[in-house]
Amino acid sequence: MTALVSPFRDPPSAMAAKLALLVFLSLCVLLIALPLYPAAAPDPDAIIGTWVVAEKDAHIEIYRQGDVYFGRISWLRGQDGGKPSGAGPAPEAMMHETPRVGLIIVRNFRFDGKAWKAGTLYDPTDGKSYRGIITLPGKDELHVRGYLGISLFGRTTVWHRVP
Repeated sequence: MTALVSPFRDPPSAMAAKLALLVFLSLCVLLIALPLYPAAAPDPDAIIGTWVVAEKDAHIEIYRQGDVYFGRISWLRGQDGGKPSGAGPAPEAMMHETPRVGLIIVRNFRFDGKAWKAGTLYDPTDGKSYRGIITLPGKDELHVRGYLGISLFGRTTVWHRVP
């Protein structure tokens, strides 16, 4: 005697295949739609505050003027009130006259929705200015990249927020 197969029911293997297809299609839709959902925009003022540089010998206070961000040296280990060393090109010559504490080394950065760009970073140890990009991967960690020409040829240092 043969078993009767209902024309209205799928065999178990076909049901499992349909379920797997349904799960797969649902995941595909989710992966496609997720990037379209706007994430919470980062706070442009999240970098405002005092940061200790990677070498832990200086604190940089980042502040905002209008929609542009700047940073000045607010503390130096062994501060002797001396002048920055190095002899840079003419535009930096005026900066060499400023004592190190209070020296503005982060200039004219603008937030573009993901990072702070289009500014310059001044290195008082060599007297040179570099183009820069600043990113904030975590609340208390700042990645500061200085470069000449294109950012591929540069160096990134990590600053940490001063508690």
